[in-house]
Amino acid sequence: KQRLTLARALAGDGHTPPMRMAEHWLGAQAWPEAALALREAAQQARQAGRLEETEALLQRVADAAAQGGDDAARFDALCHALSARMFRQGAAAVLSQLDALLSQASGPAQRTRLNALRCEALLNLGQVDDALVVGAAALDEAMPGTRAQFEAEVLHGRALALSGRAA
Repeated sequence: KQRLTLARALAGDGHTPPMRMAEHWLGAQAWPEAALALREAAQQARQAGRLEETEALLQRVADAAAQGGDDAARFDALCHALSARMFRQGAAAVLSQLDALLSQASGPAQRTRLNALRCEALLNLGQVDDALVVGAAALDEAMPGTRAQFEAEVLHGRALALSGRAA
């Protein structure tokens, strides 16, 4: 109870760095607040170009979200972590992890997002024909008018252009 009270007091001052706040929220087992503070710390790390730290913090966001029972936030953090890893280590480093996460996806929005990430990875590897297939799958599952649909359209269009099949 004291940890939670301290975390709330520090959060109220508005000057405590996100990573310090995250540690207090984690100590208080306030999982949603911890996930939010960790995400803010990850954004700061990304903006400073500390990509390895960004990826590690996003994994911690996923863990905190899982502890709090927020599967959507967990999934979102894992997708962001994979994007950071792809940027840092290259597309080949994330393809097998995308497969594992795809088996955990619940619903078309999550599958669309993962297929868009997979399409991007395949394009980065020069596997244009495979990217076309995955991009088309992402488009088929995308809900109209969503950001996921827009991203799938962009990636599929990029694959079409690279394949020479663009209209």
